[in-house]
Amino acid sequence: MSPFFRERVEIRQQLQAAKEWSLLNVYQTDLPKILVVATASRFEAEITRHIEDFYKEVTTYDSATLFVVNKALSRQYHTLFAWKENTATYFMKLFGEECALNFKSQLESHEWLATSVKDFLTLGRTRNELMHRDFASFPLDLTVEDVEQQADSAERFVAVIPKVIRVEPISSA
Repeated sequence: MSPFFRERVEIRQQLQAAKEWSLLNVYQTDLPKILVVATASRFEAEITRHIEDFYKEVTTYDSATLFVVNKALSRQYHTLFAWKENTATYFMKLFGEECALNFKSQLESHEWLATSVKDFLTLGRTRNELMHRDFASFPLDLTVEDVEQQADSAERFVAVIPKVIRVEPISSA
């Protein structure tokens, strides 16, 4: 559990101990939305950093990396994934067919990866819906525990992106 999640769980415990039922109800309605947005935003930062690091590694020209960061990544993250799909194939194909084939092979080799990708895309899609629809009244049928479980699962996908875009095998971890 990340410190961000842990601190918010402590708030729930304090509200329960104080028997603040009305505030606890607000907490349980709003916190999953906040955690979805916070988690998906963190993933955006990590993935764009992974891509930036990759380009820094493969080119000796700072200008090439800056171009990728400024034109391809800055405010363009939402275009990297086909959010309504439960696959990351679109993202992988942006790095070429060899990368996409490697990813497909990794999916076949690692049972957990498909679930991790699905959870990642669900969190990202939900974040987009929350941001572009009425956040306050958006009906989110997830608990804090649901979001935490999806975030932990999705984190595994985000963590292996550096290997996958370099067309390297990933470990079972």
